[in-house]
Amino acid sequence: MEFLMQLKTSRKDCLETTRHMKIISAKNAIKLLRKLKIGEGRMNWKLAWNAMRLAGTILVHKACVAFFCIKARLYWRAIVHDLSKFHPKEFWESINCYDGNVSPIVGAKKEKGWSEAWLHHKGCNPHHYEYWTDGANIIRMPLADALELLCDGLGASIAYNRKVAGLYQNELDWWTNGPMKNAIMHPHTRAFIHTMRKRMRDEGSCQCLDPIIANMEYEALKYRLAGTSVSCSIEDCRWKEPESTLDKEFWKV
Repeated sequence: MEFLMQLKTSRKDCLETTRHMKIISAKNAIKLLRKLKIGEGRMNWKLAWNAMRLAGTILVHKACVAFFCIKARLYWRAIVHDLSKFHPKEFWESINCYDGNVSPIVGAKKEKGWSEAWLHHKGCNPHHYEYWTDGANIIRMPLADALELLCDGLGASIAYNRKVAGLYQNELDWWTNGPMKNAIMHPHTRAFIHTMRKRMRDEGSCQCLDPIIANMEYEALKYRLAGTSVSCSIEDCRWKEPESTLDKEFWKV
């Protein structure tokens, strides 16, 4: 029931987000053209080339994510996913740091220690777990957003690694070697993402993205983590090594 309510409101929420971000507007387009110096007789060809390559990469990523979003019946999200990447705050920094090998956000962080594009992106897109941080509290991700996060990871793996072989194993390896232990994430969100990635690896398919199956896992973890509230402190959201045999089995890869 909770997931059905999210589906009813997701299109409205996404439209509202898109409107506030002003993704497609003449004003933003003019700003970008001015930065590229188009129409002034001295166009920056390197940035223009980076802009075309980056736009192509974003569109390929969106197409890959859309495939998995459709599997999860997140039809509207399949369309609007990551549209904020075309916003000048994200697009301009990205074309300056784009090299075709790693994320421009990683390049920006290496260059100046932080990324304006990432700050804007995570603040506009609820499918990132970082979005669900409210000061000193971390909020449990709704099911629809958690599913889009999974679709985002799968789509990014295909788009950037350019291969489908071993997709689910690669995603699980990336997860267990990085975000699972290093990210500050709501315990329920961490457990759900872990469960779903393990299940995809074990089944060799993304069938569990179906909202009915995913909702069963989502609700089951609420009972497993019955003592965990919707909002938790940052300290409670840090990774803790499992102590009981049951917990060790759950987090075992």
